Amino acid sequence: DKLFATLDPTTRRVVLPNNEAILLTDTVGFIQNLPHHLVAAFRATLEEVVEADLLLHVVDASHANAEKQIEAVDKVLASLGASEKPVIMVYNKFDLVQGKDLLPVEKGQQTVSLSAQKGWGFGELLETVARAFSSRRVRKTFFVPFNKSGVLPMLHEKGMILQEEHGEKGVTLEVEIEVVWANRAEARIRD
Repeated sequence: DKLFATLDPTTRRVVLPNNEAILLTDTVGFIQNLPHHLVAAFRATLEEVVEADLLLHVVDASHANAEKQIEAVDKVLASLGASEKPVIMVYNKFDLVQGKDLLPVEKGQQTVSLSAQKGWGFGELLETVARAFSSRRVRKTFFVPFNKSGVLPMLHEKGMILQEEHGEKGVTLEVEIEVVWANRAEARIRD
């Protein structure tokens, strides 16, 4: 009775098994063949998808039209310019498909099967998310001279400081950080 009661995305902080904290945003579900005048309302709720680092595509694995639903989501992602984002396919209601044919999986596609109802598979899901993020991270040592100390807050905010030493000419930090932020830090230190 409340078809559009959940149009607003919900964002929560989640701590992964490697103690990395991420923000997880639950966007509105997709409806196939949505009337044209409602497409704009849904598109506005999906802005987070474009900004996301990783997408979790949750599929009702027990639904008779699950494959068509996946195709519909893929089309919307492409129209948003998000088709190249890394995706983990999350097959929910796995407890209801045991003994039935499983959905086909693309080669190299990361997948997790779970049952929200029974509480199965959430540990595996969090581990898979942690692995996806850790593959984009590097362990790097930075020497930040005092005259470039403006980069320190960024390193503390965007990375995990493993070791920090204060010397006479600056600070040496060993940091686990995403490659993109490591490159930005190095550029700011060089400039």
